[in-house]
Amino acid sequence: MCEEALASNLTVENVASILIIADMHNAAQLKKIALHFCSSNSNTVPTTEGWKQMVSQNPSLLSDAYESLGNI
Repeated sequence: MCEEALASNLTVENVASILIIADMHNAAQLKKIALHFCSSNSNTVPTTEGWKQMVSQNPSLLSDAYESLGNI
């Protein structure tokens, strides 16, 4: 239920934080949805502070995000 609430409230500004949370808690479905959102909004998401922070603190998620670009 919590995953559903987070997934339904994704924004360009919060998706990086939610992606980190999903990864930390092994919430595979939420992570998949967040990665898809990132891919669908690839022109704006990387410009956010949250994304820049994620890249510096969780670089492995950047790899996951690039991988998901090929799946949209």
